[in-house]
Amino acid sequence: MDFVYQELTDKQKSIFKFMKQLDFDFSPLSLSDFASLCQASEHTVLALCRKMGFAGYKDLRQACSLDPALRLNLAYKEISDRDESLKPYLAWQHAALASLNGVIEDLDLAFLERQVNKLLEAREIVSFGHNVSAIPSQFLSHRLNLMSRKCVACQLGLGSDLSLHLSRMTSHDLVVLFSFQPYYQPISKIVKFTQEHNVPLITVTDSLESPAAAGPDHTIIVQTAVPIFDNSMLSPIAVVEALSSLLALKLGPSGQQAIKANGAVNAYLFGDKWSL
Repeated sequence: MDFVYQELTDKQKSIFKFMKQLDFDFSPLSLSDFASLCQASEHTVLALCRKMGFAGYKDLRQACSLDPALRLNLAYKEISDRDESLKPYLAWQHAALASLNGVIEDLDLAFLERQVNKLLEAREIVSFGHNVSAIPSQFLSHRLNLMSRKCVACQLGLGSDLSLHLSRMTSHDLVVLFSFQPYYQPISKIVKFTQEHNVPLITVTDSLESPAAAGPDHTIIVQTAVPIFDNSMLSPIAVVEALSSLLALKLGPSGQQAIKANGAVNAYLFGDKWSL
């Protein structure tokens, strides 16, 4: 395979890396199915095929089924041939991997840094989520409190402390919204509230048409749909990890010390051998 990797577009590089990471034989997949798995258009896949020296996708998949350099392991195919019930799981696994790779590839470091600066500067942070969207919201709260950032996770719905939390929010604080389908429509009122009261905002959602979307300067788009589940929280959790990891780096020694102290307290409380 004689081609210049640097001449590929960013999306083509992403597809090529994804192919190298695949541990199953994708040769049975149609062009449409493979493009969907890569979260790319058929046109982009075909353009990559030509740049790699193949006449089309058919030639690429035939070569890849034989080329050990692309790390294609036929074990999964053998398992799926033996047990049809595993095929949906394999489809989920590889779609989830493609989704996760897409999130990492699409993260704009400058944009991410601006969102992290909001976390860094906020006096108090309130993170909101509804139903399954509450999972990354709670995880963000855990990560931030680990670094001694004051963050409260509020689950939207019956019994919510929404009004209590919003009533004390100012321009020195920060609201973080997590919203995935099926949407919690009243979350649009939280967006409006932050805009009217000049409260900084970060939204993590799956579409700019989401009721939580607040414009490109405040919205992180994450695709969550995979086979089996309408919403997988794998990608939103990866975004939380990216935000919190960059925040930890920005905090420097003080952030590491807070994480270490928190770990020591937990170990002390739960019987490990760490000492305060």
